[in-house]
Amino acid sequence: MKHQKLIKILTAVLAMAIAVALLVGCGNDETAPAASNNINTSQSPSDDIPRGSDTSDQDPSQNHAQSFNLTTINTTFDDVQISSTAMSMEDAAQIGANYILDIFGESIDGMYVELEFSDWDHMTRTLWNGSVSVNRRNTLEHRARLNELNEEFMARYNAGEDIEDIQADMGDLFLNYNYTLARFYFAIDAVTGKRINLWQSTPEMINQQIPDPMAMDEYVEREWGGDWGAAFEADATPQQKEEFGQLAMMYAQRHFNTTTVIDVSFSNAFANLIYAGNGNFNRTVSVTFVATDETGREAMVTIGMDNRVLSSISTISNDFVPFDYEMMAEEFERRPTERDGYDDTDER
Repeated sequence: MKHQKLIKILTAVLAMAIAVALLVGCGNDETAPAASNNINTSQSPSDDIPRGSDTSDQDPSQNHAQSFNLTTINTTFDDVQISSTAMSMEDAAQIGANYILDIFGESIDGMYVELEFSDWDHMTRTLWNGSVSVNRRNTLEHRARLNELNEEFMARYNAGEDIEDIQADMGDLFLNYNYTLARFYFAIDAVTGKRINLWQSTPEMINQQIPDPMAMDEYVEREWGGDWGAAFEADATPQQKEEFGQLAMMYAQRHFNTTTVIDVSFSNAFANLIYAGNGNFNRTVSVTFVATDETGREAMVTIGMDNRVLSSISTISNDFVPFDYEMMAEEFERRPTERDGYDDTDER
């Protein structure tokens, strides 16, 4: 049916080029040993970092911050205008480096920082989004070639070719431009430098092979009887919730830095599937907590239960423009239906 074929093509295209949408870079990223540094969570504002006029939102963590030797690269899309109030890429990279140092205790000195400026309608603030890698990954040439391949793929599909035939013909071409995960990702307010998001890729994630688009489907069918809910479902004991809640509190306090975390509550546990080759996946479990600081700002904190390592911390949900979900539900209810003369099961 038409919608099933569309799902197939979306799966294939995402598997081949998901990093274009996420601005994840290309090439093989090395996981170099990072220097360990003491965590400093009591820093104050810097006069050299450009700031906006809204002093109430400034992150005063940059005074006397460590300076890093970094190569900064602008990956902002051509049709996005960088605001005149945004700090420079170089300053954003330094703030991101100190953010990583404060949270993870790791130095990114000597690494590449690819930066994308975003000014989205659904966000209350503009952002500098950074990807940190040992090697240069996201060259303009690779991005242009991958865009060409995607356009060719879609043109052939729209011309009526079978998706499996296109995949068989073009699969090796896409492999030449595969994107791999960066070592770290961060997002900061582009004007004030306020910390918004931070997450890291484990060596297992970076070095995993690229699976066939259908590999996970086959794995879940084979190992979990096709039950996707069970494959990704997990739980934590009361003792584990208490233990990992303390870790979440520590990381959240490092993130907020200048305000005090007043509450941490368990949110959920879930499984991750990391491709191990030959159609198999390694299954690990993570837990997520919601940490709230004294201003009411919430951070989502996710920690791996197997390695006790922080995966990500995010406060971006606080910055979404309020959305009218009731209106969306009403629009959904008014969508065309078969009885109205619309049939979404037509063959392409």
